Amino acid sequence: MGLVMQAGTAHNKTSGPLGWLVYPRSRVLLHIANDDGSRLLQLIAFDSIDEVIAWYIEKFSPSKRIALADGGAILKGSFTTALILPGEQHITVTVKRCSPMFYPTHRDTTRGDRWP
Repeated sequence: MGLVMQAGTAHNKTSGPLGWLVYPRSRVLLHIANDDGSRLLQLIAFDSIDEVIAWYIEKFSPSKRIALADGGAILKGSFTTALILPGEQHITVTVKRCSPMFYPTHRDTTRGDRWP
């Protein structure tokens, strides 16, 4: 298994396969890349939780939105799931991106929750 892991990087602008899912002015805590193309990203943000949730909704147009009792949210799209949780001093965001190889109906030209 070819696992690539990076941790503890502050980012203002991020490139790479998940760069478009890194919230502006956030700090990336963990980035895991698997051989199958799937990715896991964890970061912290310092804006309001409503701003963070709205930004992720705009970024990947989730088909399911689950509001959590603490004000957080689970956003689920075809290839992307985001768990957004409030904290006392920051918002924690965990993003999982699945490889499209598991979705035989995937089209590279789709918008919204797309595989870049």
